[in-house]
Amino acid sequence: MGGPKRVGKRNSTPLRAASNLPPALGKRRRPPTEFRSRAGHETHSSHHLGRPTTTSPQPTPSLQLPPTPPSPALASERAGERIGQGFDTRRLESAARVGEARGMSPLYFAYGSNMSHRRLQARIPAARCLGAAHLDGFRLTFDKAGRDGSGKANLIAETGARRGGVLWSIEEPAWAILDRFEIGYRRETHPVSDSRGRSRVAGLYRAPGGGEEIPPFDWYLAYLVEGARENGLPRELIEELESRPCRPDPDPERSRRNA
Repeated sequence: MGGPKRVGKRNSTPLRAASNLPPALGKRRRPPTEFRSRAGHETHSSHHLGRPTTTSPQPTPSLQLPPTPPSPALASERAGERIGQGFDTRRLESAARVGEARGMSPLYFAYGSNMSHRRLQARIPAARCLGAAHLDGFRLTFDKAGRDGSGKANLIAETGARRGGVLWSIEEPAWAILDRFEIGYRRETHPVSDSRGRSRVAGLYRAPGGGEEIPPFDWYLAYLVEGARENGLPRELIEELESRPCRPDPDPERSRRNA
């Protein structure tokens, strides 16, 4: 018969939805990822032996700072040994010049009893002697009264005058020690000339003057003569000191300690 050809019955069951497929076919597996733990380590997922591996961070190189250079006072202390044991004077003077350039005055100009080595080094053992020096525009007087009633060395401004003394290199803390000994004086800074004729900036102690001179004790004046001699000050200066009037100390124990 020429009727329409019969087509077989199609399967009307719909395909399973993708959401119903097995997990292996339903979605792709995510590749291994890495994350950072709280401790800062990087953890990588790995299939090796079935467990994750941990990689520690590389240490950061530490910054190497240059060593701190020593202060001018410390450089002066290391330059040599005490007076009488030998030291390099050139290194001491170089350290002092560095201190002057930085605004620190490590130089002390002594014109009284501290010209004596044993006198000053009993007070400041680390003091270094740089030799003779002189200060222009001032003259020596003994118009400053000490606590013991005797006269102490002082400087009075006078045009054309010149006063010899001794230049010392001291550490910065030593000024506080000197302040305790130099009661009644004020610390000042003046240009002085060293034994080579170079101008140096040095600290010194001076008291308000202008009064009558007071005779010093004999042992105190002896310190000035001793310091002038051992540092090679001019002969006329030494003779002038030796001709100064003085008096004996009424306290024999104090006189004995300073003999």
